[in-house]
Amino acid sequence: MYSKKAGLLIYLILGVSSYLGASPIRFNILAKRFYSTKWTRFFIRITTVVCTVQLLFSTYCLYKSPPLTKHSTPDEVFTFNSVYIAAMCLILPVICFLLLSFRGDAIARSLTQTLRYSKDIESKWCSFTTLEEFRGYPTQFILETLLRFFILLGVATSFVTSTAVVLHQIFPNNWISLVPKKYWNSPMLWANYISEAYLMTICPVGVVTTCSVITFPLAFSLPFYDEFCVNPKSGRRMTLPGFQSPDVLPKEYRKFEQLHNQYMPIFGPMLIPFQAMVMQYSMISNLMLKHYWGTLGILRLVLISMEVGLIVFWIIVLEISGRYYAASKRNKESWRQFGEQNKLLRKWRKSVRYIYAGYEGYHVIKRLSVLKFLNGIVRGTFRIFLTFNDD
Repeated sequence: MYSKKAGLLIYLILGVSSYLGASPIRFNILAKRFYSTKWTRFFIRITTVVCTVQLLFSTYCLYKSPPLTKHSTPDEVFTFNSVYIAAMCLILPVICFLLLSFRGDAIARSLTQTLRYSKDIESKWCSFTTLEEFRGYPTQFILETLLRFFILLGVATSFVTSTAVVLHQIFPNNWISLVPKKYWNSPMLWANYISEAYLMTICPVGVVTTCSVITFPLAFSLPFYDEFCVNPKSGRRMTLPGFQSPDVLPKEYRKFEQLHNQYMPIFGPMLIPFQAMVMQYSMISNLMLKHYWGTLGILRLVLISMEVGLIVFWIIVLEISGRYYAASKRNKESWRQFGEQNKLLRKWRKSVRYIYAGYEGYHVIKRLSVLKFLNGIVRGTFRIFLTFNDD
């Protein structure tokens, strides 16, 4: 169910990112296998250490900077917000690099098994023509579109951020600020610019790679999961009628469940710190925009665009994940008619657990998670306004 174009796009993304040291995973397009090598794992660990050190150093600079008040100069406000934005932009790449560094082999195995299972389903239970596959199954079109969008976004972000490094002034979170200014020279300045530009290049590449390896299995599992519903609302099916029979569906569902239980414990822990980052960034950005609107300059556009982009992206993720959980409940409910025919199938139905997005025991995304997320941002913003109202 994966097209050749999707395979070429994921091959391009993983190939470029592995050579830049932003991913340990590669794709063998002939053998249809994802894998990692000793050198790619080595370079991704170096990248993870460098980005983590930069994030800790930026956090230390924010901690040591003088607190902002009503009497702060525009330069102090601009410098503080620039370092704050740089630190917040590093959190997501560090999360992605930690995931790829420590779970790269597990991700590669999960992607390979998902690809081979989709090929098995396509050969046994699907009878597509090219036009029907294009219209009926989203993997053919949506995955290709998303991968192209990720490539374009990664190239544009890498170019803009790496170019901005040369244009902006030296901030306290640059490593050259540790050296006294009287020792600065041209080679040292260019070394600082090159290192910062490389860091700003591989961070978007790492995020794009992580989004691609997450999207790749979901492009198959999300639409295919509706095939396990015995009585779908739309009435449309992509599989042959025998797939929903009592003899076939339980076995195939267990295979699908094993695939989900492999990649969700890998990606699930990412959801918790990412949601916390989005909420904290939104609340602090609202505070900065309220108190220092006149002195932020172009940073107003940066803060607003990043806040809106993160919130919209996370709302989409929560909504899709909530629908996924609701579909799991709907599928299990549709299997009641199996229990009326066979006692063994009734026991199997009771043993099935709901499939979800999240990390079990800590954060499971449901239909109301979107409203809880927005409520948390609004309440947190008002609390911050009340807390710092007298400053």
